[in-house]
Amino acid sequence: MTQKHPIEPLLRKFIRNECTVEEAEKVIAYFQKAKDSANIPSIEEVREMVGELPRMESDTADKIYRDILFKSRQKRFPFAKGILKYAAAAAILVGLLSTAYLFLNKAPDAVEKQLVIPANDAITLELEDGRIEVLKQNSNTEVVGADGRIIGQQNGRELDHTKVKNASKIVYNTLTVPYGKRFNLLLSDGSKVFLNAGTKLKYPVPFARGQNRQVFLTGEAFFEVAKDKEHPFIVTANDLDVEVLGTEFNVSNYPEDKSTDVVLVEGSVSLSESRTSADKESSTVLVPGLKGSFDRGNSAIRTQKVNTKTYTSWVRGELVFRNMLFDNILKKLERHYNVTIYNYNKALGGEVFNAGFSDYSINEVLESLSKNYGIDYVIENNTVIIK
Repeated sequence: MTQKHPIEPLLRKFIRNECTVEEAEKVIAYFQKAKDSANIPSIEEVREMVGELPRMESDTADKIYRDILFKSRQKRFPFAKGILKYAAAAAILVGLLSTAYLFLNKAPDAVEKQLVIPANDAITLELEDGRIEVLKQNSNTEVVGADGRIIGQQNGRELDHTKVKNASKIVYNTLTVPYGKRFNLLLSDGSKVFLNAGTKLKYPVPFARGQNRQVFLTGEAFFEVAKDKEHPFIVTANDLDVEVLGTEFNVSNYPEDKSTDVVLVEGSVSLSESRTSADKESSTVLVPGLKGSFDRGNSAIRTQKVNTKTYTSWVRGELVFRNMLFDNILKKLERHYNVTIYNYNKALGGEVFNAGFSDYSINEVLESLSKNYGIDYVIENNTVIIK
């Protein structure tokens, strides 16, 4: 590709994760201040730069993207030189660049607006046309679709789609809740979804007439599903389908976990592999008080009786750990408090703990663990080191 834009040399370095701190800041500032689409490389041009780079796991790309974009004001990047083998990580920026390009071309009377790059701790809603709305937890505002219609009303920590009428065409939005935050969602059918930290939900606005009510979950959410016998509600979590008519249940489907867990509080749900969901004989039915765990390695589903309050405590802002590995506890603390934890006590990672916290700061949680279990730690800013 011949050079058409002054930012291209630095943009190429940015995508390869080869920028210095100062160069990364120049790239970010350029796209924030661009006044018209002529100054921004087209989607095709950016994709051409990215196309030659190797693919990588999306979780790794997400992490490095956040490091590059939102920690660039530190004296140096907070990762080792070895991370450069993941050069394609910065390619995740293409989504934001594409959004900028589409925005400037589709809204000629609004080109004076700057491109808004969401902070890594922002709750975001990606609309069907690629626009990204930042949802501040204390805001009360309307969300407008591509056709100018109001498709949602944000009321503080909840986004309400119940006033959107049914449609014949499925149009998906994606709500992303970062570490350290929680958010609630009212779907167009009246179903309520509580989203935990580090969660992404893809869902239609509104649900289409005559079709199943299907949403796609990565992370953890508690569902209160509105009853509708003619339109089953299906939560797809990777290769697992959770099908219900009207009930309350919790689904935990974080990428780093080995299984997808479904805990039923009320009603009944049917669990099955996505590719066999039509085969009722292959499904597992849960009754209240049961947890169904779908092993992603062998696709087996096992059930066990549990105390549902333990698994839904996060909805009430509580942290409850019962017979949990210390390494798993640390991962939950990272998500809940938006911190990074390094555990250098490998023996401790495999031990099982019981604990419960309500409205505790991360400092208070660590102090309690230290007092009760003798755990040695150091905390500085948003980083915790377990010795």
